Order: sequence, then structure tokens, then C-alpha cells
Amino acid sequence: PPECEAYVWYAPSTDQVVIHDPQVSAKSYHSNNPAHGPQNAKLFTTKTATQYGGWSADSNSLGQWIQMDFGQPLTVSGIVTQGREDVKQWVTKYHVQVAVDENCVVFEYLEDQGSTLEFEANIDQNSLVENWVDNVVTRCVRIWPTSWRGGISMRFDIMACVEPVTTTSTSSSS
Repeated sequence: PPECEAYVWYAPSTDQVVIHDPQVSAKSYHSNNPAHGPQNAKLFTTKTATQYGGWSADSNSLGQWIQMDFGQPLTVSGIVTQGREDVKQWVTKYHVQVAVDENCVVFEYLEDQGSTLEFEANIDQNSLVENWVDNVVTRCVRIWPTSWRGGISMRFDIMACVEPVTTTSTSSSS
């Protein structure tokens, strides 16, 4: 079973890190209009007078990404996604990168036997789709949409916790 099942942005439990909107960023957002910005990518976001129902990339092309910076290393066990609430747009597949340094400059794709993992995402606007990963400790997670319906738009969260992954280590003394 996954080690960490709590959503860190939408409904963090009291013992978890709380993610604030500025910790979520994206390569772009539609027309540089903050109403389409990454802060609207939180699960269950709905359209209001000042925002649309999710993050929408400025270009519906490969190379777009959205990222969450936890501010400290967390154990990540999964990603959950939703489509855009107010328009029939959603991501259907994506790749995931995790930072391998403490400043979120160097990223690596999650892989299985040398091949980049491609995660199945949404088939509609509002269903939640959870994808589990082998527990990975990282400060930043970046989602790269690879396929979409209508446009690159999404809402998401990361399932993570502060507890370190249990590892077996050996030490020797001389």
C-alpha cells in the first residue's frame, strides 16, 4: 500500500505540510491571464467572477508543465487529477518529473526499467483519477501533459507526507 495518502494542497491533514497557492507554478497560462493561472489548479476549484475552473496552459502543445514546490523534501506516493470544471477540457495522459536537488533546478522523469512512465489521467471534467508511484523523496513535482481533450487544462494534487521512507542501510565500523 502507498505510504502517504494525504492530499497536500486541497485538504491537508493537520500533521501535513500545507501548500499555499504561490508554491504552484506553471510554464504558462492562457493569455497570461491570472484567472487561468496555476493557483486555480487546486482540486474542486470552480469558476467564479475572478477565476476559471482550473489551470489552462497558454499553448495546447507538448512542453507545457505545472509544478508544486513543497518547500522541503516530502515522501510522494501519488498524483491525483481532475479536468477543468467550467469547460470540457482535461489532460488524458502525462509524465511526471521530480527534483533531484534541493533547489528544484535538476529534474528527472519517473521511469520504469529505463522508460519514462506515462500516467493515465482524466476522461471527463470532474472525476478524480489517482495514480500511485513508488515512494520518492523530493521537494518538487512537475507534471507534463502528453495528451489532452479540448485543451491542456487541469486541477491536481500530490499525495505526500513528511515521514521519511523506511530504508534498509548497512554500516560498518573499523
